[in-house]
Amino acid sequence: MARSYSSRSHTAASLSTSSATSAQDNHATSASGDGNESQESLNQPDHQIDQQNQPNQGGLADFKSVTDQLDGIAPRFEVDAEQIEILREPKDFYGALKDMISKAERRIFISTLYIGKTEHDLINTIRASLQRNPNLTISFLTDYLRGTREAPEPCCASLLAPLISEFGPERVRVRMWHTPNLTGLRKSVLPKRINEGWGLQHMKIYGVDDEVMLSGANLSSDYFTNRQDRYHIFRSQCLTDYYSCVHTALGTLSFDLQPSSSSPSGFTILWPDSSSCPAPNVFKDPKGYVKAATRLLAPLVRPSAVSGRERFRSSAADDAHEKKSEKTIVYPIFQFAPLFPKDTGTARETPDDAEAGLPGPSSSSSGSSYSTELPALTLLLNSLKHAPFSTRKTHWTFTAGYFNMTDTIRDLLLSSLSSSATTPSLLPASTRSPPQNRPTDPHTNTNTSNPRPTTTATILTAHPHANGFFGSSGLSGLLPSAYTHLARKFLEEAARRCVSQRLELREWRRGVVGEEGGWSYHAKGFWVSVSSPGGGRTGGVGDTSTGRGAGTDGETGASEEPYAPSITLIGSSNYTQRSHTLDTEANALIVTADPGLQRRLGEEVAHLKKYAGEPVHLGGSEAGKVGREGGGSGRGVDGAKVDGNGNADAENEKGIPEFDKPSRKVNWRVKFMMWVVKVVGGAL
Repeated sequence: MARSYSSRSHTAASLSTSSATSAQDNHATSASGDGNESQESLNQPDHQIDQQNQPNQGGLADFKSVTDQLDGIAPRFEVDAEQIEILREPKDFYGALKDMISKAERRIFISTLYIGKTEHDLINTIRASLQRNPNLTISFLTDYLRGTREAPEPCCASLLAPLISEFGPERVRVRMWHTPNLTGLRKSVLPKRINEGWGLQHMKIYGVDDEVMLSGANLSSDYFTNRQDRYHIFRSQCLTDYYSCVHTALGTLSFDLQPSSSSPSGFTILWPDSSSCPAPNVFKDPKGYVKAATRLLAPLVRPSAVSGRERFRSSAADDAHEKKSEKTIVYPIFQFAPLFPKDTGTARETPDDAEAGLPGPSSSSSGSSYSTELPALTLLLNSLKHAPFSTRKTHWTFTAGYFNMTDTIRDLLLSSLSSSATTPSLLPASTRSPPQNRPTDPHTNTNTSNPRPTTTATILTAHPHANGFFGSSGLSGLLPSAYTHLARKFLEEAARRCVSQRLELREWRRGVVGEEGGWSYHAKGFWVSVSSPGGGRTGGVGDTSTGRGAGTDGETGASEEPYAPSITLIGSSNYTQRSHTLDTEANALIVTADPGLQRRLGEEVAHLKKYAGEPVHLGGSEAGKVGREGGGSGRGVDGAKVDGNGNADAENEKGIPEFDKPSRKVNWRVKFMMWVVKVVGGAL
């Protein structure tokens, strides 16, 4: 679909912030079209939202059991599939971003971890747009620690400060969020870069007028040239207004950057005065800061934030798509664990929900989650055990540049592949017996033969040569091997659960990082594809792989994805323990029955798979384990000879599984480093 950044004649609804006045106050914030803030509570009654955009009973009705529960977790927006554009390459991302900025009329808002200190081309594009249009405002939100790491040498903060001098604080606002986890003595003793391990502003939201782009990419040269990520543009005023609202809310809780001619770095960073900030200084009163942040942000990420709100009414551009037969649903979901004191990262279950195997909506009561990312993802993964997924052929794809998913996500992913997830029964699990003469899963004592329909899966992760830390000095240079170790452990767990034949793990590699033509991999996300009720495809997928498991009777193995995705998760999160406990994250969960959007989602997956190698299997190390225990040698699954340590003879390296090659061996230093990180409460 061709990009179209046409101007809108309407004015964005005013979105604003309000000061916290009591522990019971509920607040939300947003950016007005002209960049100013007013004192208006999000919870103040508003006109009822239009009901014209309710989904028709059709394809989306297949996912009603999922969307009904998501409606209780996160705000719901309905758009036409044509309002979503999917980009593929870093150059497309940078080109689209500059194009959007160049055509900006009213507002630009940018949430990112950092802007590269040498990104003068991007800054000049912003400067030219501000010069051309005197009514244009821009708001930046970056991380305090990452954005000032190199100071007083050139850094993100010193790059942005001159824009404030040139155009004034009324038109250019730069806020830098600082984690409340790093204050007092800990902040004073931890060195730069190391201190970033206690939490960062990690959202990637790029909004211009009535368009917003979500991504996992930061704003630096590698993300514009040779660091693969994902990029979705949403052309919807109401959705853009909402993300602008969240952007401004977190900015209100952040430090204010100002230029300074007396400072060696060229800038100073101050805490905003009480008239514009509802929270106390995070350095002076971190607990009070978190309490105020919870009052401000918690209501904003819940479904009630948009229910019945005039400010999120569909725009004229959105309404132009009303007559389409099928809508696409977008759920903005966030992770704000460092700002929510009771946030456990999980949703509380009600008795009915628990009995159905589905989590209940997130709740603000003690022991539950204010954040919405993990509850929504947990709901989605649990739903794979139920109709329509359990009654049709289903395939999911999960990707992360850093393979370090939480134990909860790992267990949910693998359980979706077990026979218990595809063989519903009305009897309690404790009273069921496995069929005779059929293999059983030792974890569930259920049938592991290949029932139809079935669920298959693909994991995409970075090969060490595509890991951004490859070749780094010090401890960071051990990280690529650490992720290999974790990937291997994942496959071993899949084998223990007897689901290996339904799962493939592929490593993305495009050259070698640091060498000419070498790329790194930073994409993250989740896609779910499900066949139509009659068994046909839900949309064509271009350039799909057809490796092991494909049969002549239409049965599909893990390496083939014959159905285009109907559900995807896009955003900044890496789905790690760090993402769910330390950083701020912004994402969107998309549910669609539109064949065109399904096809484009399928092409997105196919593009990522283009540079993924053959599936990685366990082999030689398992044979080597037998050799160690028996004092001899063994052979891998492909017949390659291995010694008692699970390693192959040098001349046979090409014949052994990838993870058993000497070059992929994980040494004791890596394992020791991982143990230390775990002991001190950190996460990779």
